[in-house]
Amino acid sequence: MRVRYKTSSANRAMRFVFVGDVALGDHPKTVGFGFYSKYRNGIPMAKAVKIFPDFIEADITFGNLEFALDTEEVYGNSPRDVQCKGVREFVRFLEAAGFDVLSVANNHIYEGGIELFANTLECLGNVGIRVCGTPRDFRKDSIIEVGDETALILGWCERPRQGFRENPPYNEVEDVDSCLDRIREAKTVADVVCVSLHWGDEFIQIPSDRERLIARRMIKSGAKIVIGHHPHVLREIEEYNGGLIAYSLGNFIGDMVWNRRTRETGCLFVEFKKGSLVHWKLHPAFIGNDFFPVYLDEDSGQAFMSGLSSLFVALQRSLKSSNYTTLAKKALRRHQALTSLFFLKNMHKYRPNFVFQILRDALVSRLGY
Repeated sequence: MRVRYKTSSANRAMRFVFVGDVALGDHPKTVGFGFYSKYRNGIPMAKAVKIFPDFIEADITFGNLEFALDTEEVYGNSPRDVQCKGVREFVRFLEAAGFDVLSVANNHIYEGGIELFANTLECLGNVGIRVCGTPRDFRKDSIIEVGDETALILGWCERPRQGFRENPPYNEVEDVDSCLDRIREAKTVADVVCVSLHWGDEFIQIPSDRERLIARRMIKSGAKIVIGHHPHVLREIEEYNGGLIAYSLGNFIGDMVWNRRTRETGCLFVEFKKGSLVHWKLHPAFIGNDFFPVYLDEDSGQAFMSGLSSLFVALQRSLKSSNYTTLAKKALRRHQALTSLFFLKNMHKYRPNFVFQILRDALVSRLGY
């Protein structure tokens, strides 16, 4: 297990950094000019040095790896052949950036099938990066030792399977009670139990009542922190019953840059001491045109956090005259409108034979086929 800072001192807290989606490939609407296309010859190591604030030292750095990383290059005759895929060389960037654990329980990473998935895990393992979100989470050799304390990270996906029907090799939420039982078991062998959940409606910046209930039950069952991802936007962070819930950390690295909300990001710094939460802070950032986060200065960061808090309050107030499903659909429609505008502005960048296929796939997706 790689750790960037490790000590046996009983006087120092165990330090974590959590981030959201790490999407090292072309989005379906950026095929040919997205993340992979920009960095097909390699991600500059200078990007790795700046991926986290200079003053942060962490024992365990965690993110959600959204796309598989295996092939030498990405190629194909259709958008589906080339979208949502990276190359194995990108693993070197993840290693240099300091990632220790990456979740692979999400709705995109298995689109390329079992071989691509398995090879991705092997590539990560070759550079010492652990994965969570597979049955291995529940084995004792997945316990991470940091000084005198231990941590265990459990991951599940609650999103529908995308592009395949067979049972995936990652953990799915089949029933919440089974997840709670796993958390209780983990609590008996680790000081700090972390839970990673790929869940929720996209683009709405507050959780549903159901999600709030599940996360709180997980905390009551022994988890010290619950980290959400998939909505592509930042959601509120809540202290609850001695634990911490980040309902969504949004995107972190990726090319979904046509919606301001999907560019808002940050890294969540959390400290635990003797199994108890002692400190946390979200360091806000904004995803630049290079698809990497740029951290905000103190004044801009305070304004950013204040604006988010006001947005969360306004959305909660809207629930009094509406309902969650209606608000979620409104957020989705707004993003779809921005996506359509982006597509039209960039139509000249796509391969001619891709334009029709992208339009067809978008229509099929929106009709729910």
